[in-house]
Parts: sequence; C-alpha cells; structure tokens
Amino acid sequence: MRLPRAAPDPDGKSRGAFEPARKPTDIPDPGPQDRGAFEPSGKPTDIPDPGSQDRGGAQPARPAKAGSAQAVPRRGAFEPSAQARALSKRSPVPPVLRSTPELAGPSSPAGGERSALPAVPQGAPGSAAKAPPSWATVLATTVRLWVRRRRIPILLALALVLAAAGGLAFALSRHGPRPADPQPGAAAGSGVVAAAAIRSQTAGWVARQVNHDATVACDPVMCVALHSRGFPAANLVPILPARPDPLGAELIVATAALRNQFGARLAAVYAPQVIARFGTGPARIEIRTIPPEGTVAFRRRLGSAERAARKQGAQLLSNRQIITSSEAGVALASGRVDGRLLATLATLAEQHPLHVIAFGDANPGAGPAIPLRSADLAGADQAAGLSAAAYQHWLLGFLHAQRAAYRATSVTVGRVAGGGTVVQIEFAAPSM
Repeated sequence: MRLPRAAPDPDGKSRGAFEPARKPTDIPDPGPQDRGAFEPSGKPTDIPDPGSQDRGGAQPARPAKAGSAQAVPRRGAFEPSAQARALSKRSPVPPVLRSTPELAGPSSPAGGERSALPAVPQGAPGSAAKAPPSWATVLATTVRLWVRRRRIPILLALALVLAAAGGLAFALSRHGPRPADPQPGAAAGSGVVAAAAIRSQTAGWVARQVNHDATVACDPVMCVALHSRGFPAANLVPILPARPDPLGAELIVATAALRNQFGARLAAVYAPQVIARFGTGPARIEIRTIPPEGTVAFRRRLGSAERAARKQGAQLLSNRQIITSSEAGVALASGRVDGRLLATLATLAEQHPLHVIAFGDANPGAGPAIPLRSADLAGADQAAGLSAAAYQHWLLGFLHAQRAAYRATSVTVGRVAGGGTVVQIEFAAPSM
C-alpha cells in the first residue's frame, strides 16, 4: 500500500502528512473580525520565553521565515515596556522587590546591584534618622508611665505634678533677695503659712486616725497632702470645680475651697456630721461624714444609735466584772462610747474582770454627739487570779485576734505614774 504524497510546503520542502507544526506560533490569523477592540499601537514585539529565566538567562527569539505564519503579527497581545524587559533579563528577582532598599543591599541576589532608588542623605527631610526627643517629651512620657504603673488616678497625678512645681517655685523663692522693709502683703503671706500649717495638721490626723479602707473626698491640694502622709491614693477622690457633688465617698475634707464650691448643700444635703475640726475662721478644715442613705435617713439612724449606745452602756455599768472610773461611767451612761468598744468590753468581761480607766476623745473639735473611739484599760487585775504578765498577755492576744470589723487599729502598752501598766485600744474613724 502506497502512502499519499505530501503536499509541497511553500518554502520548498516536503512535510509529512501527520507532521506537527514546528512552532506553536504557526497559527493563522483569525481574521479582522476576531481582532481585539483594544489594539496596541506600534510595532509588535516578541514576548520572551518565560522559561528562559530558569535555563540560565534569556534566549533570543528565533527569526521568522519568509512566508510562514509566524511573520503575521499577533493582534491584541500585551506589550511589555522596554524597562520591564530589561529588568526581566537581569535577574529573576521581581522589579518590585528590587526597588526595596532593604532587599537590594550588597548581599542581594541581584549580583551586588543596589537599589535603583536615589539614596537619601542623612539629615535630609524624610530620612530615617530622627532628632532626639525634647526634655518636655521625655518628662511627659516618664510621668505617664509612672502613673500607669502606680495606678494613681489621673487627677491626683496632675495635682502631684502641680504641687511639685509649686514646691520647687517656693524653694527657689526662698533663696531670692529678701526685701529690707516689710511689704503690704506680709499679712497675707502669714495667712498662707497658717493655712498650710492647718492643712498639714489635718493631713497627719487623717492618715493616723481614719480607716485607710475608707474613701475620702478632697480638693487636689489636700489630696496631695494626704497622699504624702501615707494615705492610699486609690482611696482619694479629688474634687474639681466641675464636679457637681462629692457622692461616692465616705468622708470629705471640707476646706475653704470645697465649702465655697458646695455652699449650704454641703451640710444640708451631702455631709451633715462633723467628726473633727482644725483651725478657725476661713482657714478651718472640717472632716465630715457622707452617709450613703442620705441626710434624713442618717439623722434617724443617728438617733436610734445613740439610744442603743446608752442602753449598752447601762448594761456594762451593771456588770460586776467591769470596774469603771467616774469619768468613764459618765461616758457610758450618756451613750458617747463607740459601738465597737462596747462590744469588745462586753466580750472581754465574759472571761476576766476589767478595769476601765478612761475613754479618749481622739477627734479634735468634735461635738458631744461624736462617739469616743479609744479606751484605757488596766494591764493587770488581781481579781482575775493571773499574774500581771499573764493578764497582759491574755488581753493583748484577745485584742489582736478579733475580726477585721472589731479589730482595733492601735493597741499600745504604757505605764502610769504609780508604776502600773495601761493598755490603750483605739478604733479608726468614722465610728460605726
């Protein structure tokens, strides 16, 4: 059987009947009707073989033969720019990565070529080198981190900064020249010094006598003084002029600034009871209680608490296990003793006899309705049948072993003129 003769090729050579085309580009032009609408202008360019980069470099395009279908230009194909073709022949690294300064350094895979971007000189605008921060920026950052770590309220922190600046100005003013003759403002200066002394006295009393778990409202300057004396900053509530009321606190340190801010509402609405007072005149400072239930309900509760205190005092006076001085007996009968003291004395008398020497008034300037929070007890009692050392050991052990609500904040041992010992117990303000 004879195979059919192959048709002659236009270039003069014979091709087998089933011989595939030598190149994929030997595809006839589909014709004008199938050409793309967006036909690029200019001379068509052969797209380089994408696999040439993996074979060790770009290979030149094979020239088209005359009369072949390869000579027909392809319409609608994307024509890369000259810069893109040059970059594709240099290195397999994409042009986007090669333009990055960090990736086109001396050790880049592009054979040591550096970035095509122009180098920015040091000190020029937009360079990476920045000027060192100012001292004001460093100080502000330091204060912000300190406040965050210490968890101090931001208002109190601001007051601390202002007070520190004021103290520095005051210290610098002391080293300045002193006038030879007294100035007209000398009297005002003495008033400022007196007000500062009263504020310091008040801050010391609050830090010693007020329960540190209580929440205290104060103006910013007073809050700084309280914190400097050891009162916890977390329990201080600074009152600024924009604050409408001091609610949320248990006590308020009523300075002249806060009295002027709240006016008559301070005593009539917010804080009806004064438990301590320091100084006189406009510079006086009052420690007032802020009842959570309101003024009307507080006054009703105060009356019932006084009646209950008088009843308990009468019961203690009739107890044979308790011996009292005349002064202590009057305080018990009038109901002026703190309820925590009354409960403690009644429990102690159930075990051993007691000798109550006196009740103390730890609240300066307080009225007669303020309960007494301290008591002096004899450190030994012959009726107990114990030695002085054993009796004192029992008494101190009992006082220190009480629950938090009935545990005295201060228990001290002293001596009287006759040579005996006295155990003084004291509870923190405010009274229950």
